Amino acid sequence: LAFFVADESLRRTNLGDRVTGEYVHIEPAMLASTRLDGHIVQGHVDAVATLTHKRGDGDALWLTYKVDPLWTRHMVDKGSITIDGVSLTLTEVTAETFSIMVIPHTQTHTHLTQTPIGHRVNIECDVLGKYVAKWLSPYEEKLRGL
Repeated sequence: LAFFVADESLRRTNLGDRVTGEYVHIEPAMLASTRLDGHIVQGHVDAVATLTHKRGDGDALWLTYKVDPLWTRHMVDKGSITIDGVSLTLTEVTAETFSIMVIPHTQTHTHLTQTPIGHRVNIECDVLGKYVAKWLSPYEEKLRGL
């Protein structure tokens, strides 16, 4: 397969880090006529995060990523995130990090658990969270005082 990559994509993603032969996730878009299952993913990359920690939890694996705090404000525990094109549930969010728990099925069907510490991943925050943050931003100072 061959794709055109614009400069904007290279600035905002980890595509410039990729080498020939590396695995990437490619999934077809959901049809508007099908049942909504999961969260709305547009396929746009918001930012890049860096894998900082892996921790086993039974058969599952917790992965923790560091990201610019500009993006964690769009994340909530048990909310949704897309990492390298895979829609996942957030398990923990701090000012500069977020974590996910990868279940055995996801471990088998994605390359997320094979990525080494320090690897940069593409993230897409939930679009509804981004809209709410934008709409509330003019009132941020007033809301802090509540």
